[in-house]
Amino acid sequence: FDVAMSAPPMITFVCKMLRRFGIDKVTPEVLRLAHNNDPRPNVAARLWWALHDLVLLHLAGFNVPHTQTKADQPDHLFDHPDDEEGCDIAICMTKYYMAMWGYPDAARLSSMSLSEYRTRDILLAIGWLMAHTDMFHKYVVYNTPKTSQTNTPPLPPYPFDTSGQ
Repeated sequence: FDVAMSAPPMITFVCKMLRRFGIDKVTPEVLRLAHNNDPRPNVAARLWWALHDLVLLHLAGFNVPHTQTKADQPDHLFDHPDDEEGCDIAICMTKYYMAMWGYPDAARLSSMSLSEYRTRDILLAIGWLMAHTDMFHKYVVYNTPKTSQTNTPPLPPYPFDTSGQ
């Protein structure tokens, strides 16, 4: 049974788009399992890394407006990243920026420990970040060939000048 062949076209497109931006840990099967809130650690890990990589992409050049400030966020979002469960700094950084960018369920995402595999919540965060940063539009822009003066089609041939000069 090949999930990629039976996945809806939009799911395979999202995976293709993510791969185009260098995020190759998400497959149609991972999205299907996350949609069903699969508790497997490898599914959650792939989604956390995809979310982390999306955050890095947006920090590196996708113009993301900072809609909220530290003063607008609950104090627990800014706790030291080395909590009692040994929170991975990459995931803590991801949680931090999701809260800074105004993710509506940031408190729930921030309170999620690494031993909790609420894959649907992570999947929702990925979807929100893709929409918030207009990733579909950016994908189209990056994949549309750029025209320049040398690539423009030539003007149609004009008849020779017959004005007699």
